[in-house]
This record gives sequence, structure tokens and C-alpha cells, in this order.
Amino acid sequence: MFAKLAEMAGIVTTMPMTYDTDGQGQQAIAQLHYFTGRCDCYITERDQQTEQLQAFGLANLGYGASWAKSISSPKASSTASR
Repeated sequence: MFAKLAEMAGIVTTMPMTYDTDGQGQQAIAQLHYFTGRCDCYITERDQQTEQLQAFGLANLGYGASWAKSISSPKASSTASR
């Protein structure tokens, strides 16, 4: 379990920060995938602040449409996988 936590910490600390993937469009790589029920959030950038309150990525709320938007990290992080 410690190895998985260390792996996740490495992903978060090295992933792109705010505006690092600007202009990449569909070529931006999702670094994290948060999901619950039918909702999926594919995170491409993390917040530049020390306290991670938001991230940026593609959100699909389960209605067949996806939006690129800022996502509140505390609300999205109930379950995570890569």
C-alpha cells in the first residue's frame, strides 16, 4: 500500500500545473481519473497553490456530454485511480 501511495504522490507532484497544457486541446494527457457513479473527471492540471483546492480537466457528469473546466478537488476526490 505504501508503494501505491508513493506512486500517487509522485504523479501529483510532477503533473502539469495551471495553464501548462493550455493550447493542447484533446492532446492533453489525463494524469488522474476521479470517478463516482456515472461521473468521471479526467485531470490534466493541478492547482499552483500549496493547498490543492481545484484542478483542471474534462468532466463528464453522466449525461453524455463532457466539459473542459476547473474542478473542485475536495468534491472530486472521493475515489481516485490512474
